[in-house]
Amino acid sequence: MTVSVDHRLLAGVQSVLAGRAKVYWIIGGSGAGKSTVCREIGAKHGIPVYDMDEHVFTDYPQRCTQHRHPAISAWFTAPDSFAWMLGLPEGDFIAFNQAATAEFLDLLAGDLAGTPPDQALLVDGWVTDPDLLVQAAPPGQIACLEAALSLSAGAWEEDPDRQFMKEMIGRLPDPAAAWRRFLSFDALMSRLIHEQCQATGIRIFRRDERTSVGSTLAQVVPYLGIDRP
Repeated sequence: MTVSVDHRLLAGVQSVLAGRAKVYWIIGGSGAGKSTVCREIGAKHGIPVYDMDEHVFTDYPQRCTQHRHPAISAWFTAPDSFAWMLGLPEGDFIAFNQAATAEFLDLLAGDLAGTPPDQALLVDGWVTDPDLLVQAAPPGQIACLEAALSLSAGAWEEDPDRQFMKEMIGRLPDPAAAWRRFLSFDALMSRLIHEQCQATGIRIFRRDERTSVGSTLAQVVPYLGIDRP
């Protein structure tokens, strides 16, 4: 598979996001608590949450086009999307996620294009390449949550909301091998997100077993400026 980042899409995303100081981003690897933190911030501060996971698995497959979104179109149209992704060599997997980030951001920008520029929005997850996101959004509007290894290691095994993934992989021809590969790819993406956030100046908020949701909010909200009038 040969795909690359379409920088024309990123330029379009940048034009849509320009001046939107109230669009905030919560990113990070799996098990970091992104959705929980977004729900709490949204409820407490009255900010709508844009759940990227929900869009990726509901309307994005119908809205993407082969010409404009070749990477995610290949994924969405594969006979078994998870088998397809897990079958990619590591280098192709990284390249796919880079291209997919730009394409997902393009679809998100399409949703924002007709909204008032001062409308607040909290974007939850799915950005796997922060170095692409900062080409369209200021680092100060992006917070990265990072789970300690003790939390992230068991996220896919113990969280009942994540069991669907193990069940889907369990239907593949060699589920044990597929599961190991899935976990290795998951760890790879968490590491790349960490490295890119450090390189681009996106602040990382680390969480472990002792970190409450409230304490995370107490750090993230003022950092993003959500509590400012």
